[in-house]
Amino acid sequence: MIAHNVLARTTIDEMIDVVFCEIENEATPYVTWLFNKKDNGLHLGHYYRDREMARNDYVMRVLMKQSKF
Repeated sequence: MIAHNVLARTTIDEMIDVVFCEIENEATPYVTWLFNKKDNGLHLGHYYRDREMARNDYVMRVLMKQSKF
């Protein structure tokens, strides 16, 4: 498991959260993941060097997931 610091987390439904984290990775220290509550897994990571780009991705992922429900 990658060491990470959760910067933001949004619950989409009873199965999925979208998370925005800072990780111990010099090349791409920011990531957004989908967190599957069923298997406690972090999936479909989008990795970024720039915090603002990662934050924007987080917002878009939340909006896209919310619009599907």
